[in-house]
Amino acid sequence: MALQDISKIKTSINQMENPEKTWEASDNSLQNNGKEKLAVLREEVVELNSMIKGREKLGVEIFKEAEKIKLDIGNFLENKDVDDEDAVRERNGLRQKQVDICELQLKERVSCWQDTAKIKQELRERERELADREGRVEMLEGLMGDE
Repeated sequence: MALQDISKIKTSINQMENPEKTWEASDNSLQNNGKEKLAVLREEVVELNSMIKGREKLGVEIFKEAEKIKLDIGNFLENKDVDDEDAVRERNGLRQKQVDICELQLKERVSCWQDTAKIKQELRERERELADREGRVEMLEGLMGDE
């Protein structure tokens, strides 16, 4: 890189049109970039809200399905006569299945709560970021509009 004497440059700072302005006023690239990021954040917020609803819906469906299975096992146990030792073992096995299903329901409730809590935390972060960026865009638009 060659060294150059800048003292020979004839244009002074006072002769420049607007030395503080680094881009053309007609150049909307900064504004468009900010709006694109806002659009992406808005989409993420909508997607996270739908994920929360979907996870809660899935949790309810799993719980209902488990209740149906427990009810079917209970009805079968009430209608089955206990005559021999094999029938007693079968009934005990079915009762154990009912207990297992209850445990599954409890685990699903906890898992659903944990999943929605994580998604809600991410949602709050995205909403906060969106609000910050919207404020910055409004401020920039106000500054650019004042020129």
